[in-house]
Amino acid sequence: MSVVDTRLNRKVEYGMLASFYVSMLTDRQASVIRLYCNEDLSYGEIAEQLGISRQGVSSTLLRSFDKLDELEKDLGLAKAFYKLTELSSILSEINTDDPSIIRAKQIIGSMISVEEEKHGI
Repeated sequence: MSVVDTRLNRKVEYGMLASFYVSMLTDRQASVIRLYCNEDLSYGEIAEQLGISRQGVSSTLLRSFDKLDELEKDLGLAKAFYKLTELSSILSEINTDDPSIIRAKQIIGSMISVEEEKHGI
């Protein structure tokens, strides 16, 4: 995997983590993560938009990434969500009239919908 691919994957990963934990970030951390991960702005563009230095952007991103890693390690919200979507995918491949399987599909589907709406995924 190239450095560009790794950097892009990191942006996507942290953007997704931020969608789960944005309420636990400071306003500045949330803004910098949004601008960097979701809007794909450079450090310079973010610095200009927020009226801070490029070093301030870099420091904020590093602290934010550390905090997101810690939150995911402790709470595991994103991991649980991805496991639910994986289970939903597996269940969707099962064609059956079994009421228990149908109900399980409905419950998991509604749980995923709630999480998607709550976190803007």
